[in-house]
Amino acid sequence: MGLLPTRGVAMGAPMPVLVVQGVVLVLVGALAVTRLAHAHPASALRTHVRREDEVAEVLMSLGMLAMLLPAGWPIPRAGWLAVFALAAVLLAVTWVRRRRDDTCCVTSQCGHHLLGSLAMLLMLAAMAGHSAGHGGHTGGPLLATAGGIAVAYFAVDVGACLVRGRRRAASGLPLALRHRTRLTGRAAMNAMMAAMLVTMS
Repeated sequence: MGLLPTRGVAMGAPMPVLVVQGVVLVLVGALAVTRLAHAHPASALRTHVRREDEVAEVLMSLGMLAMLLPAGWPIPRAGWLAVFALAAVLLAVTWVRRRRDDTCCVTSQCGHHLLGSLAMLLMLAAMAGHSAGHGGHTGGPLLATAGGIAVAYFAVDVGACLVRGRRRAASGLPLALRHRTRLTGRAAMNAMMAAMLVTMS
């Protein structure tokens, strides 16, 4: 009891779809870990990495992957809530306090990852209602409205990622650090996040 009820999110999705989503999440997380490896002080590419964004990307990948796994992960729901609540607070503080950093070549994504963390908290709240034996919009109109806004944001951001990816020329950076690689991963995460939010409505 108290474990993340993964079947509540995956319900109704064909197994091949879940497998594809799981593979994509593993790849996105692995790319973020690879970028973190380039962030160490001795790396010549450290200016192309923002640690807070990559850590948030890894966390989001793990959280979403846990929702897809049929057996779930042995992590209490309270643990996931605490992790994403803390992530949201830290990302919000970083977003508000950030200044222009000429030593970093990458634009901060703290605002986007903050919204992602809030969306994860939203899904966890909805899943708590489902596991308690309720159906439909378990959090009432407020939760349903917040979910709808989140779905709209992630859907629009998918389109924005695709447009921005077409405008940017390929660079000589390693694959994991390339602008298009980041945008592709972000678009994929957006699409899966929107789909999961829809299943919770």
